[in-house]
Amino acid sequence: MGTIDNITIYTDGACAGNPGPGGWAAIIAWPDRLEELGGHDPDTTNNRMEMSAAIEALKHIPADATAVIYTDSQYLKNGITSWIAGWKRRGWQKADGQPVLNKDLWIELDSLSSSRVQWNYVKGHADNPYNNRCDEIAVGFSKCKPVALRVYARNSAEEQPVMKQAPSAMVGGMVWDWATNSSMYLSLIDGVLERHTTWARCYARVNGVRGARFRKANNPDDERTILKSWKLL
Repeated sequence: MGTIDNITIYTDGACAGNPGPGGWAAIIAWPDRLEELGGHDPDTTNNRMEMSAAIEALKHIPADATAVIYTDSQYLKNGITSWIAGWKRRGWQKADGQPVLNKDLWIELDSLSSSRVQWNYVKGHADNPYNNRCDEIAVGFSKCKPVALRVYARNSAEEQPVMKQAPSAMVGGMVWDWATNSSMYLSLIDGVLERHTTWARCYARVNGVRGARFRKANNPDDERTILKSWKLL
């Protein structure tokens, strides 16, 4: 497969309190489709969610792909395109000698970014539909009310959704491959759904957590039934 040279990415982050519960979102425009991603962090900051959105998007595309990223965070855009060179030169210290905040995420983002990635700023809460959709997704996840992620068909004439709501296997921003997995365990904590390949992993998440819900799903229909009972579909 050849290099993909025309990927466009929109990202956003949100935080219900700063710090507080957070959410991140990304829309990836592939040559043939648009794909929405999103996730939750129970204790974070807005800047970390902005960075996480870009990190997760870059992890989702081929390493040799050429991509243009649009963010409404000057912190993210300036950090990765300008400030980071000085930070690394000074051993991850700012010009005033103070340690760089979010060093762990900057290191990860730096390892994922390259000359093939172009960073652009887009004004938030304005008239860009993709930025606004990212904001909707990120805010939803920050409030523990995950937004149903979507996949769109794309062509040169128009972009139309092929599904108004993602299939159950994409609820919570995670894709489950039923072709290679015969069963899974679902866990739900504070409105955030996760899928697990083993009971041990599910148990590790829900053990001792007040209000946690969990069930085993043996097939896609079983999964949909469970998610409907949890009011996620």
